[in-house]
Amino acid sequence: KPADARALALRAIAEFGRVDVLVTAAFPGPHRKNVLDVDEEYLELWRRCVEIAAFGTLLACRYVAPHMVAAGRGSIVNVTSMSSRVCYAGRSDYGAGKGAAHKLGHALADELGPFGVRVNAVAPGFIWSDTLRDWMEKVAAQEGVAYEEVLARNVRDMALRRIATEDEVASAVIFLASDRA
Repeated sequence: KPADARALALRAIAEFGRVDVLVTAAFPGPHRKNVLDVDEEYLELWRRCVEIAAFGTLLACRYVAPHMVAAGRGSIVNVTSMSSRVCYAGRSDYGAGKGAAHKLGHALADELGPFGVRVNAVAPGFIWSDTLRDWMEKVAAQEGVAYEEVLARNVRDMALRRIATEDEVASAVIFLASDRA
């Protein structure tokens, strides 16, 4: 909500005197439903998913960026997703929300760059986690194949032929947030 985002920005300024970095990463959960299977209830969930990822990112940026502009410096890093560029069946809500956040970052970089505020996106693909492993195990069971086969299929087309870790993604965010970027 706009009032919540404004209050958050004002509280950060009141408590710390400035905001140097804003990292956005919101998305409400791992929903999966093909568009042709969407019912009335899911339509509302789809809208909320996109609203949280896209509009939520906009609100955070809208209320923090003016403080960065006034300071003549700052860094915004939007954590989007590979799905902001390539989306898959059953994930239209995720792709639409993350895609909008990614494009918002492009526009903000153009708008805020002249004022000394950097805006970047980190758009990882899979990130290794228990949730990802559980999903691959579920897919393997549904297909009647070994987990290792699903894992291999998913990394086959990755440039490094492996799944990124949470620490690797965090390191990219930290670098982009730093003055070294």
